[in-house]
Amino acid sequence: MRLPARGALRTAAPIAALMIWLALRFWTIAEMPSAPDPREALIVQDALAVLNGGAPQLFNWPGTPWTHLAALFSWLFQTADAWRLAGLMRGASLLFGAACLLFMYQLGRRLGGQSVLAPLLLALTPSFSAGEANAALVDIPALALGMAAMSCAFSNRPLSSNRAFWVGALIGFGMAFKWTAGVYAVPASVLLLLDDSPRRSKAGALLSAAGGGAVGLLIGCPYLLMDFPQVWEGLRYELSHYRAGHFALFPTAEDGIFSPALRHAEAFVWAAGPGLALAFAGVFCISFIPLLGGSLNKQQKRERLALMAWTLTAALSVALHHFSFSRHWLLALPPLALLASAVMGESRRRAAWTALGLAAGHSLLLTASLDMQTRLPSTIQRCESWIAESGLEVSHGPSEPTLIWIYPPGLSSASEAEAVVAASAEAELQRAVWERAEHYREADFFPLTRAHFTTGGFHARLAESGEYRMAARFSAERPAWVRAFLFLGREPPFPHNALFHPELRVYVRNATGETEP
Repeated sequence: MRLPARGALRTAAPIAALMIWLALRFWTIAEMPSAPDPREALIVQDALAVLNGGAPQLFNWPGTPWTHLAALFSWLFQTADAWRLAGLMRGASLLFGAACLLFMYQLGRRLGGQSVLAPLLLALTPSFSAGEANAALVDIPALALGMAAMSCAFSNRPLSSNRAFWVGALIGFGMAFKWTAGVYAVPASVLLLLDDSPRRSKAGALLSAAGGGAVGLLIGCPYLLMDFPQVWEGLRYELSHYRAGHFALFPTAEDGIFSPALRHAEAFVWAAGPGLALAFAGVFCISFIPLLGGSLNKQQKRERLALMAWTLTAALSVALHHFSFSRHWLLALPPLALLASAVMGESRRRAAWTALGLAAGHSLLLTASLDMQTRLPSTIQRCESWIAESGLEVSHGPSEPTLIWIYPPGLSSASEAEAVVAASAEAELQRAVWERAEHYREADFFPLTRAHFTTGGFHARLAESGEYRMAARFSAERPAWVRAFLFLGREPPFPHNALFHPELRVYVRNATGETEP
């Protein structure tokens, strides 16, 4: 029997790997809980408004092309059902993710090194293939547009005015999905400024890229011209949000110099996985050595500097905020994976490959475990069924929770109800503010205020006074070894613990009115 040629195997292997990745991701999305994430619900709401001849109201990202795509899906599939439309958009986000991997493979081949390694490392990271990446959010589509721009920009040929226009247009269109796509302008500019073209050609290409960016942004978000105050308000809110606080998740009144850095580092670790986070940090530091040692030719040095500028700009765009979530670090993962591909292509040390293999294997298991958790039956729906079967009057406490979206619908606010549902994420926040009020600045409660955090004593009484007993608990159960080995003994941070499977506890008032010992 004739064996396939080595070239055919090299082509078939990445395609087969991509098909397996797509199949596993589609399986996860198909098995996700049948309730949209609150941000998905806002996108669907705007899409239905557009379909009925109105205009979007949400411009925080701004996300306008994504909203219009959702409206198109609603029209094509003749559905206004929020869950079905969110499911269609999750599938569309997955296809954008597949495009990201194809662009990564193309860039890996163009930059030399191990071409398959870059998309493989990106595909193994939790922030790209698990958690919020499964939701119909704008992060993955914006990343795909940025990767398309970088695939166009990285070339052995000088960046002509025509190609610069398309690079700028792709970046601008990506910014219409999410403003942060603007970071791709920095590596594109580095590539342009360091090529061998005459100064006049470089100046013309820069102007062409700027013009393309403006065109792409306005095509993607025409409301910049039609309703600029509304768009500006959305951008202003988003900027204020991350420079202030987020629902009291991060107390900053006693922050030291390194506190924000530690919060960002934790988010980065959950974005890449602990092993790959260390590997990427090491790769970035090692990437300086060839630049200083002169072992790279002029073209390779230009590309290496562009990748490092890309990484630094992405990291800086996140680090300027008081806090970050794992999805924010998506911007920095592609250039780090490409740097790892280049560095490993220059390395023949077995120990380096073994260490990278172990790191990648840990991220694979972490990503797989998070996706397995996502496929579990929804804790919200399980709690809702329990309440319906119990026949009890159930409340969410004396006032509406700040994280109301992780509670079953239809709960009352009666203070004397027979039973109370408490979400662990909500209870921990409320108790933290109640017990350590001096640790919080007013800005930490943004977009709420301190007045929304007044039930800490009530949650303490639920858990400790004996007036109530815990009748049921709903959580995404994980084997002990998963938490110890994959999660390093920690629980996944917000918003992983407040998306599809928040821990919910039902407390029932003691029937006799007596407290338990």
